[in-house]
Amino acid sequence: MNAVCGTAGTKAIRIWVSGWPGPGAPPLQVRDAGGSAVAPQIRWQVLPAPSGVNQSFGLLLLSGLSPNRAYSVAVQEAPGKQIDLHSRTLPDALPAAGVTLLLCSCYYQGDDSGELRAALEHLVSAEQPAVKLLVGDQVYADVPGFGLFAGSGAPEYAARYEEYWNSSHYAPFLRHGPNFFTCDDHEWWNNAPEFQAWLARSYHSSWKDSWAGGKSVYGVYQVQPNAQGGFWQDFRIGHVGIFLADTRSERMRRDQDASHFFSTPQRAALQAWAQNLPGPGFLVLGQPLFDGRGDWKDWKLPDYADDYRFLWSIVETSAHDIVVLSGDIHCGRLSRCPPPEGIVGRRRVVEFTASPMALVSPKPIFAPSVSVPGSIPVVPGEPQREIKLRFGTRARNFGLIHVRPAPMGAVDVRFVLWDLIRQRPAAWGNGGCESHSGEFILH
Repeated sequence: MNAVCGTAGTKAIRIWVSGWPGPGAPPLQVRDAGGSAVAPQIRWQVLPAPSGVNQSFGLLLLSGLSPNRAYSVAVQEAPGKQIDLHSRTLPDALPAAGVTLLLCSCYYQGDDSGELRAALEHLVSAEQPAVKLLVGDQVYADVPGFGLFAGSGAPEYAARYEEYWNSSHYAPFLRHGPNFFTCDDHEWWNNAPEFQAWLARSYHSSWKDSWAGGKSVYGVYQVQPNAQGGFWQDFRIGHVGIFLADTRSERMRRDQDASHFFSTPQRAALQAWAQNLPGPGFLVLGQPLFDGRGDWKDWKLPDYADDYRFLWSIVETSAHDIVVLSGDIHCGRLSRCPPPEGIVGRRRVVEFTASPMALVSPKPIFAPSVSVPGSIPVVPGEPQREIKLRFGTRARNFGLIHVRPAPMGAVDVRFVLWDLIRQRPAAWGNGGCESHSGEFILH
C-alpha cells in the first residue's frame, strides 16, 4: 500500500492511495500542528485502474478544515502499521508574512542517495512551503529503458511509477505536500511523442498504444491527485493566480501537427484564467518560454508556432503581471524580458526555472551551460524579444518563490535557487562562490 499528498484548497486536502483492498476508505487519523485530533469530513473515491494494471487506486478528500493550517494524516495500512503524511490548506488571503512556493522538476531516482529527502527536511524546518509545484519529469520512464523490444503498455509504466512512488528517498518527498503536478516528456520518453531509435515504444507501429498506455498511467498517478482532476489546473492563493499548463500530453507528432502543443479547450481555459486574474499570476510550463528552436532530438515550445505566440500574448498583454515558472533544462535560472520597443501595451516578462532535483546523467560532458538566448523571434514583423539572464546554477536545485503582499494589490516576489546538496542558496553559474537571488514587484 502507498499514499502521497495531492493538492489542497483553503478548507480541504487530498490524499492519493494505491493498494488499499477495501472495503470502503482506509482508516486514518488527522491532527493539527499542535497535535490535537481533528475530525474532517471524509469522502473516498475509487479510481479506475488503467487497462492491464493489477492495482487498486483511490482518493481521500478531507474537507471542513481551516485555511492556512498544517495537518498530519496517518493512513492505516494494517494493524500497527501506518503511512504518515503532512499537508496543509491554502490561505484564503495572502498572509502579511507571505507564502513560499517550492518549484521542482526532473527527478532521476538513480542519482539520489537521500539528498532530496534531506534537503526538503532542512527547508521545512526553516519554513513551511505552501505548495510544491512539480513541473515535469517526475519519473524517468525511459531511463533505464524498458528494453528495445520489451512491452511498453500501461503495466510497464505503472511498474516504473511504483518504483519511484515507493522509493525510500522519493516517497517521503511526495508525502510532504500539497503537491501540484504537470508533466514533460520523460513520463513517456525523451522528446515524446516523437520517434527515438533506441525505444521500441516510439516506433511508428507502436507509439500510439504506448502513448495511450503512458497517458492512462500518468492520469491515475499525477492527474487524479490534482484538485480539478484534469490535465491542466488553476488555483489561487489570495489574489495571486496560478495556472499549471500541460504542454506535453496533448501533443501530436510534428508530421501530424506542427503548430500546437495543447488543445483548444486548454487554450480557452488559459485565456479565461488570464482575463479574470484578480492580481498577479504565475504560469507554470513543462518547458521554458525563453528558449530557441529545437530539432528532431528535442522539440521545444518555439517549434509549435501558433501556441507559442499565444503564450507570449497571454503573458505580455494580461491586465496583471504573469511570471513564467518552468523546469526541464537541467539548470536553474532567473531571466527577464523587457517590454519590446515600439509596441504599446506589452508587459515585462519574468521566467524562473528550477531543474534538476536529480540529474539523469551527472557526467560533466552532459552538463548544460547556464545561459539564455539573447533574443527570441516571436511574431514575424515585430521586434525580437531581448532576454536578460539575472542568475543561474548547474547545482541540483529547488526553486523557492517567496510571495508577500505589497501596496495597491501588488506582490513582492523573491526568487532563490536552493542548492539541495549544500542546503543553501546556490552559487552562480558554473562554479562561482557568490549566492544570488532576484526580487520583483508584480502588479
